[in-house]
Amino acid sequence: MKTFGKKVNEFVQAYTIVIILAIMIIFLSFNSDSFLTVGNFLNLFLQANLYGIMALGVGVLMINGYFDLSVGMIMSLSANLVIMMSEINIWLGIVISLVSGVLCGLINSICVTKLKLNSLVATLVAEVGLHGVIFLITGADSHIGKSNGFKIFGSVAIYKISILTWIWLVLCIVIAFMLKYTKHGRDTYAIGGNEATARNSGIKVESIIMKNYMLCGFLAALAGLLQAARLNSASPGLGWPNVSMDVLTCAVLGGVKMKGGKGKVLHMVLGVLAITMIQNGINMLNLLSYWKTLAMGLILMFIIVSDKIFSKDAY
Repeated sequence: MKTFGKKVNEFVQAYTIVIILAIMIIFLSFNSDSFLTVGNFLNLFLQANLYGIMALGVGVLMINGYFDLSVGMIMSLSANLVIMMSEINIWLGIVISLVSGVLCGLINSICVTKLKLNSLVATLVAEVGLHGVIFLITGADSHIGKSNGFKIFGSVAIYKISILTWIWLVLCIVIAFMLKYTKHGRDTYAIGGNEATARNSGIKVESIIMKNYMLCGFLAALAGLLQAARLNSASPGLGWPNVSMDVLTCAVLGGVKMKGGKGKVLHMVLGVLAITMIQNGINMLNLLSYWKTLAMGLILMFIIVSDKIFSKDAY
């Protein structure tokens, strides 16, 4: 029989994101004439795909029981590399940018699985280190893309929906399928639920963790590549300092448990839309950007505190 604490915890997980979205939609529809328009919602999804793609990787890692706070700088590194390489060969730039993300994920995984470093600490250090690397390779300068084809790709729309949004939605389907129907997905949930039990049952724990870190790095690099295609430019300050924490908030708001073992792609998508809608609303109401930071901090604190209070009997 479920305890009161567990029932409350499940209610918070299931309905917090829905309630937040409903309140925001109602509030913004009354305070902005342009909010409930097709154009604004298409723009909302376009803005959401950057966080959305990264949140998929971060979400998978959190289900696995680990964190990655370096995704913002992996995204930035990828964007800057592909824009700088567009002066030489755009295809080579695309390959290098995606490989850089996978390598960053591999390095993070080695720090966590082999060196036994705390994942929060290790990836936070990686975030700061990558920030310095980006300034070194860019010379602290912004760059404009030199490939017309790459620029055109970033502006392509299918049925008036940006191709970048379509890519995000396809990735959502792929990751959801992976988590639910593949052995890798089941092992990811098992490790997040109880790593010791998963190890004793024969699951190759370190291998799964390493693959998920590389997947997270790849998705962050892909997000950076697509962002570069959309803007046709990149700067060393891209993604600093809030993007990694924003993406983490998207996943947590979407119901991914910080202790691991629980989380769904659909809920991650809703979390991303909620965070993007906050930014969208702040822009429409002409509020200063710090209101977004305040709102996200309060949301994250509420979820963490409620989970701490009501989850004692839930695990």
